[in-house]
Amino acid sequence: PVQGYANATTTNHFGKAVITDVSDYSKNSLSIDINHLPEDAEASASVVQATLTEGAIGYRKFNVISGLKAMAIIRLADGTYPPFGAS
Repeated sequence: PVQGYANATTTNHFGKAVITDVSDYSKNSLSIDINHLPEDAEASASVVQATLTEGAIGYRKFNVISGLKAMAIIRLADGTYPPFGAS
């Protein structure tokens, strides 16, 4: 869910949401409820700010990365480890 000052709203399947409770000519904070993100999603910043004029439409983007996390130990065929930074 994405929240302005009052009601939280959810995004559509494209990740877009409409926040209607913003103030004109004032700093508005919009935030993602990170407790409701899926386990495989991570937001680099959960709060953005915007100051809009009367009747303006403002677009803000949250950088959210989704994918599985893994830790792996890589060994070569002979049992040794590759040098650091090897490709």
